[in-house]
Amino acid sequence: AQTFTAPVTGTYKIELWGASNGSYTSGLITLNANTNLYVYTGGAGIPRSGDNSEDKTVAGTFNGGGLCGTAKGHGATGGGATDIRLVSGAWDNVEGLNSRIMVAAGGTIDEATRGGGLNGYKGADAIYSSTQYSKGGTGASQTAPGTGGAGTESNYGYNGANGVFGKGGTGGNGIHHSNYNYAGPGGSGGYYGGGGGAGGGYMTGSRGGPGTGSSYISGHTGCVAITSSSNRNPKSGCTTGTTNNACSIHYSNYTFNSTLMIDGYGYKWTNTKGSQEKMPNPSGGYYNLGVGHSGSGYAKITLVN
Repeated sequence: AQTFTAPVTGTYKIELWGASNGSYTSGLITLNANTNLYVYTGGAGIPRSGDNSEDKTVAGTFNGGGLCGTAKGHGATGGGATDIRLVSGAWDNVEGLNSRIMVAAGGTIDEATRGGGLNGYKGADAIYSSTQYSKGGTGASQTAPGTGGAGTESNYGYNGANGVFGKGGTGGNGIHHSNYNYAGPGGSGGYYGGGGGAGGGYMTGSRGGPGTGSSYISGHTGCVAITSSSNRNPKSGCTTGTTNNACSIHYSNYTFNSTLMIDGYGYKWTNTKGSQEKMPNPSGGYYNLGVGHSGSGYAKITLVN
């Protein structure tokens, strides 16, 4: 985590990129001199290492990437989100997560499910038949995390875990089989985290894909803020994609204008999912159409006037 202290009173442009095929969010905000903001940049997803002779997992990545399930092959953690907070501390500190005023969702490297806009994306299913499968985790929304993918256990793998507020769900464990034993990938971090993919077994030698988290901007119509610093319930009467801008305003009343939200597939979100638009590249210029931000997360703060 890093601290940004506004050097002067003025208007600032804040831009965030989530990790590992992550999303982009930006907006303008007025800050008084000496205001502190806390910047948390997401860690890139980490592939499960080692060969098929060892049974191991991978810890979660910084700022909400879900853990990889336990198995002898494949699997990876989810990418972490990048966010701006009003309260510092450990990345998973309750007060800190509640104080987020902008979040760019992370994506994933296993199955390459990409970071979400108002909604995250579902991971791919691995289906052998109607009764034998390892399903992908679902994407998060503005009011709920993604759910873990289901596994049939006897021939496939175990269920992935649900995401939570700010954190992707853990991938399901693989079935212990000498040839096909695949760890479910962790869901990505976001405003709400994506669900973990189910582990894999010997019927197809595959696993469910990871779900991805959602993004959030205070002041972006379609977003839904939590009720207060001590109450994570969504604002009353507000649902994902609402046309009521008041639903989006964070309890702190810190608000962005001229907002922009582009998911990891390059789709621009207003209060609905729109057409593809090139995502700005933190190094300058733009990514190719349909390409999200790769590697670790990134944040940029620019004094406009």
